[in-house]
Amino acid sequence: MPPIDCIVESFIETHGKLINAKTPIIHTIGYEGRSLDEFIQTLKEHNIHAVVDVRELPLSRKKGFSKTRLSNILNNNGIEYTHMKNLGAPKELRNGLKSKKMTYKEFSILYKKHLNEQADSLKKLLEYALSKSCVLMCYERDWKVCHRRIIVEYMRNAGFEVIHI
Repeated sequence: MPPIDCIVESFIETHGKLINAKTPIIHTIGYEGRSLDEFIQTLKEHNIHAVVDVRELPLSRKKGFSKTRLSNILNNNGIEYTHMKNLGAPKELRNGLKSKKMTYKEFSILYKKHLNEQADSLKKLLEYALSKSCVLMCYERDWKVCHRRIIVEYMRNAGFEVIHI
């Protein structure tokens, strides 16, 4: 069994009763095409208390969405910010997808291999997401073409309900 599947199985064994009592929820969001104000408003509308940034490199050409500025703005709005670099898609995978040298299916296979090496980070995410209402954030607005899709597959398997906002 790959390490990441062991983490999910262990999580279910540890938290099974809690999950059976009330299904935990994880949200996902992409900031593509959103203003910073719209982004913050959407988080507030969905009662989000923490943003988990799953970009490998938390920089953006879009004003307000780079790590330091975004963290400050979120904190000023009562929302925690956490960057989980290890859950980000490695540059060579992002570039391969962007340049069309690989399909999303090929990207998914390689990203899952990467995630297998980041099992501890996924475990931290599962524990963190149990403790507060949080959202996984990346650039792509459409979660179906983002690595968030793959992360939440594991979270679903661990008993989470996934809501894309």
